[in-house]
Amino acid sequence: MQLIDTYYQTEPTDCYTFVFDERNPETGDHTMLPMTNENWYRSQYIEAPYDPSGENEQLGQRVLFHTIGAVVMDHFFRRIAYCRE
Repeated sequence: MQLIDTYYQTEPTDCYTFVFDERNPETGDHTMLPMTNENWYRSQYIEAPYDPSGENEQLGQRVLFHTIGAVVMDHFFRRIAYCRE
């Protein structure tokens, strides 16, 4: 599973969304990891629509992964290190 895109939006609880290349073969939805600015423990993998060539406005504004703060990146790497069940 590889990270292919990153989004940020200010409105919802889960303001960061990390999009992966893994897809559900039945729905075509991509695996995503939404995260908050707080309560880092509550991130859970989800499946949702994503268009690699589109704007994906439902996810917020595209951001470069390296511009995300160190705290978020630390949680992101710790979270993906756990095996998915």
